[in-house]
Amino acid sequence: MSAPEEAPVPGAAPVEKKSMSPVMMIGIGAGVFVAQAVLVYLLIVFVLVPKFGGGGAHGAQAETEKTVEAEGGEGAVTGQFVFVVKDMIINPAGTGGTRFLLTTVGVETSSEEHLKSIEKKDVVVRDVLNTVLASKTVEALDDQTLRDGLRREIKDSLQKYIKPEKVSQVYFSKFIIQ
Repeated sequence: MSAPEEAPVPGAAPVEKKSMSPVMMIGIGAGVFVAQAVLVYLLIVFVLVPKFGGGGAHGAQAETEKTVEAEGGEGAVTGQFVFVVKDMIINPAGTGGTRFLLTTVGVETSSEEHLKSIEKKDVVVRDVLNTVLASKTVEALDDQTLRDGLRREIKDSLQKYIKPEKVSQVYFSKFIIQ
C-alpha cells in the first residue's frame, strides 16, 4: 500500500514554493566570499608565514639587523646596516586579489645614522615597497631575470624620500608568489 495523500483543506489557499530572489542569492554569495577571504588570511598568517620562517603571527613587523664583519678573509664587509620589513603581503597588478606575493625586504645602508633615519621613515618605506610591488604583474614578479631591475626600481623610488647615499642595496630574503 502506498502512503495516503493529504487531502486539500477546504477554503485554504494553495501553498506556493518560493524561490530565492537574485538579491538574496547575491547576499549569500558575498557572505561566502567574505568567509573564504577571512579563512585564506588566517591560513596565510597562522600557517604559511610561520612554516616558511616568518617572524611572529602578524608579520609586517620591521626590525633592524646589524651585519657584523666576517671573520678574517679579504673583502669582508664592515659597517653594513639593514632595515628589514618582514612578511609584506602584496596583491600583484591584474590579479583582482586572487593571487599574492609574500615577501621580506631588506634595505641596506652604510651607517647607523642612516639606519636610524630610515627607521623613522618606516611608513614611507612600506608605502614605496607596496606601490612598486603592487604595480607588477605576477608574470613580471615571477621572472627571475627581472629581479635585479625590481631591486633597482625599489632603490630609486626609496631615494626620492631618503637621501640617495643612504640606500646602498635592496635585498629579498623571502619572495613567495601564490
